[in-house]
Amino acid sequence: MAAAQHGNGGWPTTILERAGWAIWRVVSRIAIILGILTVYSWFRKTYFIRPAELAYANALDIIELQRLLGIAVTRLEIPLQQRVLEHAWLIDFFNAYYRQFKPALYICVALCLLLAPARFGHIFRIFLLVTLIALPMYAIYPLAPPRLMGPYGFEFVDTLAVYGGAPSTSAGVSGANQFAAMPSMHIGWTTIAAMWLAAAIPRWRIGLIVGMLHVAMMCVTVVVTGNHYVLDIVAGFAVAGAAVFVARFFPTGTVGSGWDPLRWRVRRTTRWSTDSTTD
Repeated sequence: MAAAQHGNGGWPTTILERAGWAIWRVVSRIAIILGILTVYSWFRKTYFIRPAELAYANALDIIELQRLLGIAVTRLEIPLQQRVLEHAWLIDFFNAYYRQFKPALYICVALCLLLAPARFGHIFRIFLLVTLIALPMYAIYPLAPPRLMGPYGFEFVDTLAVYGGAPSTSAGVSGANQFAAMPSMHIGWTTIAAMWLAAAIPRWRIGLIVGMLHVAMMCVTVVVTGNHYVLDIVAGFAVAGAAVFVARFFPTGTVGSGWDPLRWRVRRTTRWSTDSTTD
């Protein structure tokens, strides 16, 4: 009987087994991604500590470059933030949107695993590449975010600290490197989330449209909360684009499909069941 239930090459065939397989697949992948993000943040804040003077000097260079490009912070970021600050509900919304970007990422992961599992692995490879490409950049180019540029005459507000009661700090497990504004990985990882969502809901391009709206909202969010410059957003997209390009050279199935204890257990159970039936 057991062998008959697993007659499809060791894959779960009953409703209960399929449900267990789907739950395991979602929980295990989200746990892996959570672990990667946690280690990433810890490594970045522990080993990529550069002098504050250098981070502020780089920030002044970025502000000057944006001025030369016609997107001066005094004409774009600061006025946009000030308009949002006129409405308490708006800044509360953007603060929440900024803080909840990881849960949004996990939701997109779950939807892709449940609705389009065959597409998950390729996008997971891109996620890994995005993370690996971005990581050393914080040691190479430390950058103070806009919210820390008040002493230099730029009237940015740290909205998470002033209105959200959640000042950014490097202390604790959830702490972050305070000079890691370039590139914006809120943008880089949200772009990957949009790819998972587009793969999960291809019908009428609903996933693509919602994913693009999510990315657009995050672009506005990182600016109005004072966490990133416009060029940080550009760098986030550049890192994501580089990862997509590099991923094209990886053979299908090299990373992402992975080993699954549940699948291995099912196949092992099948073998044992078959052997006992034969005996």
